[in-house]
Amino acid sequence: MNGKVSYQLIQPLRLSASYMTADQSDNATQAAGGSALQMFSGNRSGERYAGVLGGGQAPGGVFPQAGEKFSAAQIDLTFKDAKFPVEFYSHVGRTQDKDINGSAVGTPEKTWNNFAGNVVYRLTPAVYLASRYSSATTDMLAGHATDGKVDRIQLGGGLWLTKNMLAKVEYVTQKYRGFVQGDMVNNNIQAWRDPEFDGFVAEVSFAF
Repeated sequence: MNGKVSYQLIQPLRLSASYMTADQSDNATQAAGGSALQMFSGNRSGERYAGVLGGGQAPGGVFPQAGEKFSAAQIDLTFKDAKFPVEFYSHVGRTQDKDINGSAVGTPEKTWNNFAGNVVYRLTPAVYLASRYSSATTDMLAGHATDGKVDRIQLGGGLWLTKNMLAKVEYVTQKYRGFVQGDMVNNNIQAWRDPEFDGFVAEVSFAF
């Protein structure tokens, strides 16, 4: 079950809220060959930080759900107007899986809270600068309490070489903090060791 509502506060400012829930807890877990949601891990455009923290799918990303008895809620605020050079996007949300074991024994719970804010400044129609801060926190991971937090900061800019080709460069830094001994997140990242990475990424993308 899912739904979304939105409201235009003023012409360039839009507020929206969405909610989704699914119960697959009678199925086997994904590790055992069962079904699971891919709501946060279905990025088919590739991952920009390949190789960091051991690689794997979407290295450095946080996948909030196991997808067994899952619910997610999110509120978005967007400001965009062709008359202004500044655009703003933000969201805050919470995901919860009340039974990450599915049909297996036990009902351990997992929760994540997430926030992101993104500001874009368009110097010209073809050139822009952008900054983004995103954070994911968890108070319950694999059935035990924790105070884990993942912060990411991104600074960069882009140039539209043609109407279909974008070249951009970015600096990124990401840190894991507050996890308890033994806490693992997606791709078997040992979050309790407080890993972090930073660096520059340059890429060219095409739109068809």
